[in-house]
Amino acid sequence: MTRDSDRMMMLTKPISSLIAGFAILLTLGACAGDDEIVYVERPAEDIYNTAANALDAGRYQQAAQEFDEVERQHPYSEWATRAQLLAGYAYYQD
Repeated sequence: MTRDSDRMMMLTKPISSLIAGFAILLTLGACAGDDEIVYVERPAEDIYNTAANALDAGRYQQAAQEFDEVERQHPYSEWATRAQLLAGYAYYQD
């Protein structure tokens, strides 16, 4: 009986150490990302025009992100409704 318990202890110790190490790596990895979009408040019309120019130039990914930004910063403006439609179109084209 003691052999089985010794064997079990030998197996569980490396596994628990591995799990603890993995948890630490995940925690530190979550802190490493610096890909956050910086919030700069701009008038809805300016953001919309930037997005429309990108759309006309064929830069669909940039246009979609800018149209999304209109809706994020100014969700109740008349520009937000237009931006939602054109963001969908830009994503479709991309």
